[in-house]
Amino acid sequence: MNKEEFVHFVKMHIRDEASAGLIQKLEKPPGRKPRAKLVAQSKWFNNLDSKDKEMVSQIIHESIDEALFGLFCVLDGVNAINEKPESDLKLIYKDKDQEKLLNDFETEHLHNLYNDLTLED
Repeated sequence: MNKEEFVHFVKMHIRDEASAGLIQKLEKPPGRKPRAKLVAQSKWFNNLDSKDKEMVSQIIHESIDEALFGLFCVLDGVNAINEKPESDLKLIYKDKDQEKLLNDFETEHLHNLYNDLTLED
């Protein structure tokens, strides 16, 4: 897996699935006794017209994108998580045949790849 594949995986399996899952929960809260807050949100959401529901869906996508973009910025070292300048995070993909640094600071940053990928939506 290279960094482009990793970012694409995050978009498809985290962002898109989380967004679809949240819309599904808003439409019909799961479980025998869903949380009261979710039931109230569901009631509100289900009373929206289709245009407003689409707007909520877009806002959910944007919210997830902002959070993941921020996480990628931290992994890329452009936003610090502590005040020690000599520290950095390493994101390594490892399988039986190889080990690959996915947040190599000398190449394209993960946050830029994610931004490029999500701007297409």
